Amino acid sequence: MINLVCPEDKGPLSFERKGYMCRICGKVYPIIDGIPVFIDDLEKFESEERQYTKVVDLLLKTRSDKNKKIQKLNFYIRSRPKEILLQRGFKNKRGVDIGCGTGKNENFEHIYANVSKDVIGVEVSMSAAKGFTEIFSDVTCVLASKLPFEDESFDFITASGLVHHLIGQPHNTMISFCEWYRVLKNGGIFILNDPNLLFPISLIMHVPNRILQKIKPGARGRVPYEKPVLFFELKSILKKVGFKGITYEAATFSHWTMPHSIINIITRHEDLIRKRFPFKYLGHWITVSAEK
Repeated sequence: MINLVCPEDKGPLSFERKGYMCRICGKVYPIIDGIPVFIDDLEKFESEERQYTKVVDLLLKTRSDKNKKIQKLNFYIRSRPKEILLQRGFKNKRGVDIGCGTGKNENFEHIYANVSKDVIGVEVSMSAAKGFTEIFSDVTCVLASKLPFEDESFDFITASGLVHHLIGQPHNTMISFCEWYRVLKNGGIFILNDPNLLFPISLIMHVPNRILQKIKPGARGRVPYEKPVLFFELKSILKKVGFKGITYEAATFSHWTMPHSIINIITRHEDLIRKRFPFKYLGHWITVSAEK
């Protein structure tokens, strides 16, 4: 059982008829559709909500064969944190997946099915959180930078497809990493899994995408400040927060635009080079792990 605390002052919460009330500051956090909501103003995060709904609409409108290809590759990419957790001996440990989405065909599903049932999800999008509760039960709607959990609550933390939404705001990224460090137990592990700036296609499209977001924020279903991550930048932030044992590998070299046949060939053979220099720096997605 995870004890919830006030995300503002970390004070104890008492359960009230309408939600949770902080015993120190008196603030009340509502429960909406069975989901505890620890965000003051959900409207501030319209870009995240809009991105989620646009991505869902895009998948629904996409040709079925292309849709299946995207879902298959997405499922493959999101399996990387699960593999690391099993290799490091974190089976049946307590964890939290930050930015869990709907839990379907994503990181949470891999972890829940293969690593531990004692894992919960947190999400900023209410639409995604509601989708999550259709399959799983434990989810809260919170900010990644203000978690409602006691210090050292979790053995492991995963964040797949989240950090590239934060890295365009370096100050917010630092605050979020500090918060994740706080709720992680000593000896615990944090694993992030995100699109990589050094992947050739990402590198070519990075500047045009940044210009497009300046002209039309939210274009192409993106959050305006998101950008592919750069390992060296992440490593610097993680070390400042206090993390150690930072490791890095490519999650995959496949990309959505590639034909099925090419994706199948790459995914069958890329394990030979994913962790080797210089290839590990050039993946479409990268997986970074760090210890407390």
